[in-house]
Amino acid sequence: MSIFNKKQKLVDRKNLGNEQQQNKSDRLYNRGIQTGIGNTEINEPLPRIEFAPCEIQHQGKNNTYLILGRDRPAHRGSGLGGQGGTQCGRIDLCAGVASSYKRKDDSFGPDPSQLVNPNFITTASRVYITQRGNIDKYMGIASVRGFTNSKNRAAIGLKSDCIRLHARQDIKIVTGKSKHEGLGPSGERLSNGGEFDGVGTISFIAGNYTDDESSKSFSLWNPSNAVGGSKQKLQPLVKGKNLIEAFNDVVDILHEMTNRINENSKRTDTLANSYQNHFHDATPGFGGPSTPSMSTAMVGSTFTKIFSKIDRVHVKVNDEKLKAFKGNFLEEGSSNSYINSKYVFTT
Repeated sequence: MSIFNKKQKLVDRKNLGNEQQQNKSDRLYNRGIQTGIGNTEINEPLPRIEFAPCEIQHQGKNNTYLILGRDRPAHRGSGLGGQGGTQCGRIDLCAGVASSYKRKDDSFGPDPSQLVNPNFITTASRVYITQRGNIDKYMGIASVRGFTNSKNRAAIGLKSDCIRLHARQDIKIVTGKSKHEGLGPSGERLSNGGEFDGVGTISFIAGNYTDDESSKSFSLWNPSNAVGGSKQKLQPLVKGKNLIEAFNDVVDILHEMTNRINENSKRTDTLANSYQNHFHDATPGFGGPSTPSMSTAMVGSTFTKIFSKIDRVHVKVNDEKLKAFKGNFLEEGSSNSYINSKYVFTT
């Protein structure tokens, strides 16, 4: 048989480096040396966690935990579980408990000599699912005056250094009742059986700060005059189509005002030319110019009265249009064309 016809054993070499590394790691592991390479076991500092008597915990080998118990965001006395509450079950997923815990030597990380609890401050990543609690307080989230409070509410809290939500098509962030049939006249209820107390809001809070802040702005009619005051940090988002409609109305009003100004300018020019070009001799035979004729003066006076009356009508019409504009777009609750969202806010 020709060597060219002899079947050759094919070797997949693209993973050869990983295989060699894995074999080396396995040999070291068999000799009792832990490297962690290839996801073999490795020695690393782990926290010593205080569990509560009611909790069931599943512990991984690398500072990962699944805890089933009652609502407690931190130490055993915290949360509704710490108060002896019922109907407050919790599922707690933790990775890196006490990862930012400051040791006595000023280094950071788990200290096996210290008894610690999972919390939202020193745990690297946490998914906290509670049947009933106060998730805003637990996570230290800035409060918003006049908005729904998270106290005694079912909640899911996620915290880590970075959180990503990635949808290949679209993402919907929804508040309010679900669109299901057969739930009675009140529809879907809250987790405790209560009825919805209004439409829930959505707040984008960058920096976790919502208090009013000082501001300084310049007057439109006097740019050199700066006016100070306070301004709300958390403000409603603008609704795009309503804003476009408002801008179109503003453009129409400005266009009409510009036309009126041009018309008045033309009238003024006509009247000025009439005065400038119409003179009489003061005394027959001497040829000296006089003041405009009485007829011209009467025409000018008549035009002035007419212009004044027309202007007053225009001013009144424009005032009514501006009031309607403010009512439609700038006053909350007066129209569906209000440019701000009633339920979505941002800093």
